[in-house]
Amino acid sequence: MLLVENLSPFLRERALRTWASLNLFFQREQTDFLPADRLRFSPTEISIFPQTKPTNIGLGLLSVLGAEKLQTLDSNEANRRLKLMLESLKNIERFNGFFYDWYDSKSKKKLDKWPEDGHALDLLLSSVDNAWLALSLLIVAQAKPDLTELIQEEFLSKMNFDFFFDEKTEETFGGYSVSQSRHTENHYVRDLLSETRIVHWVHAALTTNKKQRVEILKRLLSKQGTIPNKLAGGALFELLMPRLFIREKYLDVALHQIFDEHLGYGNSSLDGMVGISVADNPNAADRYTEMGVGGMYPSSSIISAHGVVLAFLARPEIALKTISTLELIPGFYNEHGYKDAVDIRSGKTTQTQVFINQAMVFLCLISLEDSYFTKLFSKYFTDEEELAFSSPKI
Repeated sequence: MLLVENLSPFLRERALRTWASLNLFFQREQTDFLPADRLRFSPTEISIFPQTKPTNIGLGLLSVLGAEKLQTLDSNEANRRLKLMLESLKNIERFNGFFYDWYDSKSKKKLDKWPEDGHALDLLLSSVDNAWLALSLLIVAQAKPDLTELIQEEFLSKMNFDFFFDEKTEETFGGYSVSQSRHTENHYVRDLLSETRIVHWVHAALTTNKKQRVEILKRLLSKQGTIPNKLAGGALFELLMPRLFIREKYLDVALHQIFDEHLGYGNSSLDGMVGISVADNPNAADRYTEMGVGGMYPSSSIISAHGVVLAFLARPEIALKTISTLELIPGFYNEHGYKDAVDIRSGKTTQTQVFINQAMVFLCLISLEDSYFTKLFSKYFTDEEELAFSSPKI
């Protein structure tokens, strides 16, 4: 593996430009570096949409670690930002140790109405969003021992993910509605593969009893004990986002099978390119749109920046070919990195960037050569636990 100093010029330049856009999301001292959800670009200004959610905050923490690794932040500045973000988190309202779905990044108050149009929001605790935040806290605790005690006592010790597990169905609830005082009707189906598997890895990492850890990790498989080999929605981030942080040897075969399905669609409909994922839609006023291949989401000619960059984790040569081609489309790639998505048929790009998607791009670019984040998270597991999923049965 190459060290960060040897990061190829191609990847490094794109990481630096992506970091430049992430800095816009952080809004500096206005928010104690809690990231906003999205940016909209116009010829005269950049508009910031200040709402944020637990996944944004978690990936924001990891982005600061990444910027330190890339040496665009020195250790003192990285530590300062991390401490400010954690202090903000301490003062944010929670329920049963978990964070609400949406907050105002400036006031730090939970949102019960959507800022743009005022429609009412359910006061929801999302299981997967809280898992992404918890995973990020676990990684920061490994990278920054001086912050471990604060992270453990103030946050992780209060997040019991048993709260989201349905004993009757043996599946994870989508979340808990504080507004309605009940868990959501929807569950994450174990027969299908999605990014929601992160819940089980985080739950196991937070569990000290060895037998209970094994039982939790078994939930990564179907109820029949087989490895899921079909995506729920069909978006590339469902398949690849967790692999930025987790060694998933048990999924290697399924991953390549699913990725080949995306590549097959790319060969038939996208001039050999890949990158279909959930993203803003340039043909629908840049609205966030579910798109995929082989799942419940419809296919499209719209390719997302994060989908392409995540594809480096599966087929680097295909990802490199795709991203190099997309960069030739006017407006898709500039000093602020990549726009969220582009329609390869019309050449129309979004005028937006979404924080979670930009963060995925950044974290992937800086860890491709040394698996930086997976090495940190794997410290919570024994080799036997990680290798337990090398075969379809535990």
